[in-house]
Amino acid sequence: MNKKKKIIIISAFSITVIAAVIVIACIYNHKDTSLSAVGDIYESNAAGLVETENLIYYVSDMQNGYIYVYDKNTKASSVLCNNPECKHNTGSCVASVFEPRMCINTLCSYNNNLYYADYDISSGNRVVLYKVSMDGSSKDNILTVYEFPAGEETSLQDINISSNGENIYLYTGECYDGEDPLKKRLIVYQINLKAESIKKLTEDDKYGGYIDICGFDSDNIYYSIIFFSKDLKNTYGSVYRYNIKSDEKEILADELKSVNTLCLSGKYIYYNVFQGNVYKYDLSTGKTEEFISFENPENMAGRLYADDTYIYYYNYNADYTDETETYLYVYDKDGKLKGSAKTLPADENIIKAYAIKDRLIFGTCSMTDDTKMKYSCIDKNDITAGEIKWRDLLQEN
Repeated sequence: MNKKKKIIIISAFSITVIAAVIVIACIYNHKDTSLSAVGDIYESNAAGLVETENLIYYVSDMQNGYIYVYDKNTKASSVLCNNPECKHNTGSCVASVFEPRMCINTLCSYNNNLYYADYDISSGNRVVLYKVSMDGSSKDNILTVYEFPAGEETSLQDINISSNGENIYLYTGECYDGEDPLKKRLIVYQINLKAESIKKLTEDDKYGGYIDICGFDSDNIYYSIIFFSKDLKNTYGSVYRYNIKSDEKEILADELKSVNTLCLSGKYIYYNVFQGNVYKYDLSTGKTEEFISFENPENMAGRLYADDTYIYYYNYNADYTDETETYLYVYDKDGKLKGSAKTLPADENIIKAYAIKDRLIFGTCSMTDDTKMKYSCIDKNDITAGEIKWRDLLQEN
């Protein structure tokens, strides 16, 4: 089997990004160690974009993958490689990425280094964790995450990472039946970056399942699984709490029906039903109530996000035509609409979403032309003022 086919990167809840970006291919040789907090608003601390006081590290070219660094002061991007002899056109470049989509889902930072999961290009039969210095001077393969069993039709679906200090949590779906790819084991690994060690925490068998880490507290990780009924006529969502110290798993909410997307904020689970409304599940009481009621729920089939302040609902037209209008709606925790914004252009679809300081950052691609990916942001101060504006995150000269 071709090694690039061993990871399935399209799921029922995400679309494949094939991105291209034009950047200035200059040599980067500056070190910035003042890291700001990076957290994803629907997968707490999810990886994919790393921001420091002056720099942003990112991947957006899905065909010729490289890690780029954007300088906020000069407003210019460059390949993250400080070798003046490198032409940045081979796998030997420090910034090169073999499977860009995997890097977009796993890029994170710790102790002045970047980390991401990718194929081991020397063997092609395993996924490893790479460490790249933030000054672009070195790249090391530090541990094996997953080795494909010899002679088996095994594949991985949607490898993601959520970071929490020196520990990162890699989660994925292992398709173990070559005749039925919807039979999957959903696995969470804990990787300690300081010790450079890996441990499997939990494993769940769910038909057609898709796993997200929702958040952390001092002793626990919270994760959700969305899965199909065996007849594929319905979807369900369950939320789990895994105690890292005791290695015990507890089901907090089981088989919420017809779930499209799901997120966790405080003591509540927020989830939306496909072509329906948004609901709130109280973890302390086990009760569900309607949170947002739409005038025309049959037209609502988008994604749901949350942070400590707001609930975000991103809706798009399933026809994917040039006339598609897609909107981001922002609600407070009482379900009151605080504002909405039409995306630019109209058919942009959110692939990743992050909350960094006072901004929301979105990685988006066009539903009619998925060859390009861009990063846009919204200032939370605009939401407070009642006017939501989309801004380019990487403003090139």
